[in-house]
Parts: sequence; structure tokens; C-alpha cells
Amino acid sequence: MLSILDHTLVEAAERGSRKEVEYLLAAGANPKAADSWALQCAARNGHLEAIKLLLPVSDPKTYDSQALQLEAEHGHLESVKLLLPVSDPKTKDSLALRSAAANGHLEIVKLLLPVSDPSALDSNALWLAAQNGHLEVVKLLLPVSDSSALDSLALQLAAEGGHLEIVKLLLPVSDPKAGNSWALRLAAKNGHLEIIRVACGGAPAHKRAHLEIIRLLLPLSDISKVMLDLDFIKTGGCDLLLSCLPLPEVEELMTSHPGLAFPRARAMLAAESLRQRPATTTPAKRRRT
Repeated sequence: MLSILDHTLVEAAERGSRKEVEYLLAAGANPKAADSWALQCAARNGHLEAIKLLLPVSDPKTYDSQALQLEAEHGHLESVKLLLPVSDPKTKDSLALRSAAANGHLEIVKLLLPVSDPSALDSNALWLAAQNGHLEVVKLLLPVSDSSALDSLALQLAAEGGHLEIVKLLLPVSDPKAGNSWALRLAAKNGHLEIIRVACGGAPAHKRAHLEIIRLLLPLSDISKVMLDLDFIKTGGCDLLLSCLPLPEVEELMTSHPGLAFPRARAMLAAESLRQRPATTTPAKRRRT
């Protein structure tokens, strides 16, 4: 249990009050009390000056170097520089790196990468960065990560989020057919049918990105398996994918699966059939004499 003096030090560290921390340390407060909890509180709130005072008299490796992890997560670069030499960045499967990558803190990722394990937890740092659309972080992590891990999860999450440039980056080193072409399903699911309006310039930017991702993934995915997924059919995803295919391919799919109903696709084929039908002239009505 913390003494009153030690508890007051923790509160001062949490507020980031340099003067109070300095005074309380001089008054005999124990900075290592409760596993250097005062340092943890200063780190959680990014109080650099308080960290500078507490670090020489605390143990930064307590709670698996949590102080470093907190600063990396919140993007406090200067604090990370202070803590890194006296912490263990590989604890909790390189959580500091994974947290920085997930939040797009590029400079911190650069600092942590040489002393961390980017392949930890199936290259978790890579797919967290891909999921959240942090392109520059993905570029940095890709050469030292396994992009095919967990059925190319990094590609799937980038496709789901509509992160077009990341999908382009991951596609050559991933398997778009993994998980029965799950990346394509996620792109279609989040693109929604309204992105078909892109051709007319009527869709917002994130919908346009999903459409481009669908077009990238279609030739590399297993369309027949996707089309037979009943849940996918119910959400309208099949209609969306068919709307992105050339009409001859749509006709082939409809012929090969006559029992399945894709109303939008059938409407497309019907409209094309009418468009190609030769025009006929109707005889003019006779005037009565």
C-alpha cells in the first residue's frame, strides 16, 4: 500500500507537475513504490519533464516495460527516446512496436523496429497498420514481416477498410484467394451497392476506393466460391461483384448457377439484351376519313 507521500508523488506525476515531483522526491517520496507507478502515470499522460525526473530513480522495466509501451502507443517520440535504452522493447510480443504501428507513429516505428520483433503474433504490427490505413508504416514493415500470415490478413483488413494504396502494395506478396477470397468479400461488403454509381461520379471517395479494390481483386480471386456464399448473397455482395464484371462473364456465371437469384445482374443482362435488339418501327395509325 502506498504511503501518503508516495501517493502524492503518483498524483503529481499524473498531472505532470515538475515542481511538485521535484519537491516530493526531495522530501523522501519513494519513486519505486508500487513498481514505479509514478513513472507509469507520467508516461501514460506523456509528461516528458516528469519522466526526466523520475527515470533515473525508478525501474522502467516494471509491468513489462509498460512505460515505453504507453509512450509508443500515444506517439510521444521524445519520451520513447528517453525510455528505450533502459527498457525491453520485445516484451509482450513487441507490444511497443505493435502499438506504434497501429496508431501510425512512423518515427517511433523507425526507432523501435531494429530492437523489436515485427513478426511477433503473425506479423501483428503489419496487419494493424494495414487495417488502420497507415501506408508509410506498412511500407516500413513489409520487408521484415510475413504478409501471407493468417490467410493474408493484412490484405483482407486493408480491403475491408478501403485502403487502396495499401492493397496495391500487399497484393503482389499476398494470397487474394486465401479464406475463400475473403479480401474480395470484405471489399464488396463495405463498398455497398451504391459504389456502382462511381461510373457516374456520384460516389464519395471511400466508396470509389472500395470499387477500385474490388476491380484489383476480382481477377485474382475465386469468384465461384464467393458467389455460392449464402450470407454474401443476402447482403447484396454478389450483385455488387457482378456489376463490376464484364457482361459476358456475368452471363456465364448466371448460366452456371441458374438456381441463384441475382436481381441486379439479371436486370443488367436484360437491359443489355434490349439495347442490342434491332429497333422496330410500329406502323402509323390510319386516320379516319
